[in-house]
Amino acid sequence: MKLASKCFFTLLVVILTTQFTYLSLGQNHNIDSLYKIYIKCVSDTEKINTLLRISEISECNDSMNRCISSCEALKLSEKIGWDNGKLRSNYLQGSYFFSCKRNYPKAIGFYLNNIAIAQKLGDTISSINALEYTAKCYEALGKHDQSLNYLAKAMSLNYSPSLDIGILGDMGVIYNSIGDYRQALICYNKSLAILDCQMRTHAKAQQLDTVTRGGLMLNIGDIYLSMSQADKALENYRNGYLIGESVHSDGLKFFSALGIGKAYYFKKDYAEAIKNFETALTGSRSLKQPMYEAGILDQLANVYIATGDIGKAEQYAEASLKIAESNGFNEQLPKTYTTLGKLLSLRGNHGVAVNYLQKALGYCHQAKALEDEKNVWEALSNVYKKMQQPAKALEAFEHFISLRDSVYSIDKANELVRIDLQAGFNKKQVADSLSQAAKYELKMQKQQVLTYSGFVGLVLVLLLSFFIYRNYHTQKKYNQLLSKEKERHLQHIEAQSNVLTDIAYTQSHEIRGPVSTLLGLVEIFNYDDPADPENKEVLEGIASVTKRLDKIVTEVVNKENIVHNKGKEP
Repeated sequence: MKLASKCFFTLLVVILTTQFTYLSLGQNHNIDSLYKIYIKCVSDTEKINTLLRISEISECNDSMNRCISSCEALKLSEKIGWDNGKLRSNYLQGSYFFSCKRNYPKAIGFYLNNIAIAQKLGDTISSINALEYTAKCYEALGKHDQSLNYLAKAMSLNYSPSLDIGILGDMGVIYNSIGDYRQALICYNKSLAILDCQMRTHAKAQQLDTVTRGGLMLNIGDIYLSMSQADKALENYRNGYLIGESVHSDGLKFFSALGIGKAYYFKKDYAEAIKNFETALTGSRSLKQPMYEAGILDQLANVYIATGDIGKAEQYAEASLKIAESNGFNEQLPKTYTTLGKLLSLRGNHGVAVNYLQKALGYCHQAKALEDEKNVWEALSNVYKKMQQPAKALEAFEHFISLRDSVYSIDKANELVRIDLQAGFNKKQVADSLSQAAKYELKMQKQQVLTYSGFVGLVLVLLLSFFIYRNYHTQKKYNQLLSKEKERHLQHIEAQSNVLTDIAYTQSHEIRGPVSTLLGLVEIFNYDDPADPENKEVLEGIASVTKRLDKIVTEVVNKENIVHNKGKEP
């Protein structure tokens, strides 16, 4: 069973970056004090900087400060033509739509603006940062080739080993998500090699390098779990947890515990799975990650379903639903609704179970989450069976089968993408320039057009061959039937000819004799004296000849009927 890979390494970097941002701000100013500073600001640049600081320290659920402050800073930066202000404002706007709203197309627009401004200013690190987040947006949208292209562009800037480690880690995540585990491991091994080299050159390894190593361990664990090798996954997750303990990284311990819980759930060791999911749940709360908290609660509910503890399963599922609904986590809602539907069905409350599953379908359609929708239809089919509604159960099962086939087709499409990407990236080095990356993108598009054209041409040739063969086969059958009919007709004519010849022979030989005899007998009949004794003999002769003649005529008529009936045979 293939499990979805989580980008542990990327999220760890985000958390640590946020922590360092808070340290850079010194935590000396809260939002209220910053607004007081803003009121006193004289220059536009001071106002912009203050607005951006407000946006940076605001939570996702505080859209007024998180989004509107950076939006106002962007407007003011554009008004005065300050590129540095536009650079930071676009980044924060993109970060809001990426991290908080999951509106990836809109986030891409801000990040692309950021790339253009950074290139204009010659700010390489900002350009790399925006390229990475653009790649992450495309990854979230399922456009893996675009994502890898932007990561290759970031890698080609060759700014520093530390940034290369992060980029290679992100590339490994993408390869893992499309099932190319070999390429994913290559990326992580390259990243580890760079990290080892960097740590050896320093007398004392920095904490961030150690945490990064732990993050790479977690990603490797993800790969093994996707390959259904739970024991190897556990080994890497545990190593990650030990690193987290050694550097006192709550984030690393949280993701490690989450991975360990998934591995034990896969092994059906539910007691250990519950233990580690509970640890991860505590970590998600301390890190203020409600989205992960909702997901872990849902996973715990499913573990308790597997153990048969329906009461605890309901408790965790309802807690997951409360967090997901209050925060608008549309990606989590269908999963939690499905879990609740299963639980209510187990309780015998099938009507409410159907309502929850119908809600789950709505969110699946909205998010185009085929895997989740497939699970919902399967659960619906089971509920309708219990409700003794076979027609609806069959309809839901047909939807399930259809989506299962669609997911299989997507996996096949990912396999083709993987082959194309591997062929392309083997020909070009990761450190290509921006112009080379653009040329490669165009080349990929042409190759796709040629490939699709080839497939279309092959289909047309096969169709043409089919129609030619069918026409040939039909014509052959027609010719055979025509030949049989012609042969039968000739046989009928020959039979008619033989019968007619026979009839003519009969008329000229067999009928002529009796007729002559009749004429002779008529001549010797004594009409003057009917009582003449010889007349009796004449009449007897006439009767005898007449019977013979009748027999001959009957034979002729029978021969004609035989020929006539044969002519009517199919």
